[in-house]
Amino acid sequence: MRKLNRFFSLKWQILLFTFSIVLFLLSLFFLKDLFLIISSFILITAFFSMVCAVVFHLIKKNWKTAIALILPPIIFFAVVCQFGFLLYLIIEGRHDEFTDELVIPKNISISQPLEEMDSSKISSGLHLYKSVQPGIYRYVYVDKNLSDGKIFLKAFEITKNQPLSAERLRSKSLIEIRPGDSIFQFENDFTIYEGDWGYPYAARFEVWHESPNNVTRKIADRNFIIEGWQR
Repeated sequence: MRKLNRFFSLKWQILLFTFSIVLFLLSLFFLKDLFLIISSFILITAFFSMVCAVVFHLIKKNWKTAIALILPPIIFFAVVCQFGFLLYLIIEGRHDEFTDELVIPKNISISQPLEEMDSSKISSGLHLYKSVQPGIYRYVYVDKNLSDGKIFLKAFEITKNQPLSAERLRSKSLIEIRPGDSIFQFENDFTIYEGDWGYPYAARFEVWHESPNNVTRKIADRNFIIEGWQR
């Protein structure tokens, strides 16, 4: 019983709860997915331990200790809710004006990015697929006669021919083609930053090939209706 009293003491429970929150926050910003899972489990364990401690002290009629144990989770959840609400207001209130005057042309062929990829039905050429969020895409380029070097994307808003994410798109979409590579289906993820979620516009995507001696040429293009990633 003495060990149980020590484990369910206010000091120990507050230390455990604080440690679990700090560990969880560190895993969100700095560490890998596995550590996030571990820290989430520790945080849940700390909450469960605090609930048990509250019940324990209520049974022993230690009202002040029980109330003191309830306060930290309540304060924590209140802060999280307020932060989430403020973040929601910031995201909703911030609008990228890039698409405000854009109109999707109706006199040209434009495709929609597909939801899922079926490798058995992909034809030659450029294909675009939706990823985890609007503005984030996976492109697939199929070419049985592609020579050694590199391929990468360029993207332009169609009506104004304005380059899209020019500083990042090349590096994010770059795929190395090694000598003797027998693969003819190439895939990579990239992000378009111009625009917001829910504001579609037309974009032309070009596939460029760079030879080992740094000669570049456009080898394919296709129009898609896309959205920008909301930051």
